[in-house]
Amino acid sequence: MLRTLVGLAVGAIVSLGAIYAWQLLGHMIFPFPNMDPLDPNKREMLAHMSFAAQAWVIGGYAVGVAVGGLLGNWIADARWPAVMIAVMTVGAFFATLTIARQPLWMQVAGILLPLLVGLAVAATVGTRRMAQPSPSRF
Repeated sequence: MLRTLVGLAVGAIVSLGAIYAWQLLGHMIFPFPNMDPLDPNKREMLAHMSFAAQAWVIGGYAVGVAVGGLLGNWIADARWPAVMIAVMTVGAFFATLTIARQPLWMQVAGILLPLLVGLAVAATVGTRRMAQPSPSRF
């Protein structure tokens, strides 16, 4: 049980770190114009970014779920941590919906893509095997 909780916690932390690193790389590839982060007009900026920059943002959530889910499943040796990490990532994405206005396709993809990646990782990694009974000596 402890191994499963540690896998979930480590996977979630790594997932958020991967998303953050992906977004930082995206800021270098698609630089924002010089703007004050506290400026209320910044909320409109995401809607006016290029399609590639918008897709990069959504891709970051998928990469984070894949990396964190793989690690979480590996540590826990179970399949469900990837799904839980995907659900937490979608929750974090919902938080960004309240901060910045996003096109409809980004809203839909930001919800579906992390969930699909989490299910795909859960289907492939973390096969908890039942213990084989040891042969008796008698």
